[in-house]
Amino acid sequence: SIIAVNTMVTRHTMSAGEIIMRYPMISLSAAGISVAIIVSVLAIYVIIRNNRRKNIEVQRAEQAAQRDTMTSLYNRSYFESEVSARLGAEKDPAAAFLMIDLDDFKAVNDTLGHIFGDAVLSEIAKKIRGIFRKSDIVGRIGGDEFVVFLRDIPQIEHAVAKAEELCREFRAAYAGENGTYKISGSIGIAYFPSDGVTFDELYGNCLLYTSDA
Repeated sequence: SIIAVNTMVTRHTMSAGEIIMRYPMISLSAAGISVAIIVSVLAIYVIIRNNRRKNIEVQRAEQAAQRDTMTSLYNRSYFESEVSARLGAEKDPAAAFLMIDLDDFKAVNDTLGHIFGDAVLSEIAKKIRGIFRKSDIVGRIGGDEFVVFLRDIPQIEHAVAKAEELCREFRAAYAGENGTYKISGSIGIAYFPSDGVTFDELYGNCLLYTSDA
């Protein structure tokens, strides 16, 4: 029993307050390191969040500069630069340039109102975008003028088939509060490289292939 009493060790768990009182310098150092770690983590989080926000804002600004505000199609400047870049890198000669021009669309705005006219243009833009592939470049370069650049088409008849499909969509009547309007227009086609190797050449030579919608 004497051996047992002298060899038994009573374990005592110190509280946080006792530890601080017994080891004040170590406790202060540990607290400072913990605070520094927390502050560093928060700073990194804030930096990452701000950078992500800035990247999103830059992307939105770039997209806004590329898009037509009404139809969300590419605007003229971006469409022209994108097509010019594709033409410069195009290895497959099977490509086509389509110009889509609505006939006397000013009469729609004059008779049925600009709000109705804008709605018709937005609907036409959706139909054009739905007909062509994601790889095709679609833009609005004027009030009632749309353009499409078809890359890597299997044959020139592919562009004609797409133009005919678009003509069928044009024949639909649009109803508004002040009446209805039936779209008519012209679609021109130019082929790369036989009709031109630059944006301006293809755009100008589309007139050679104009056919009523």
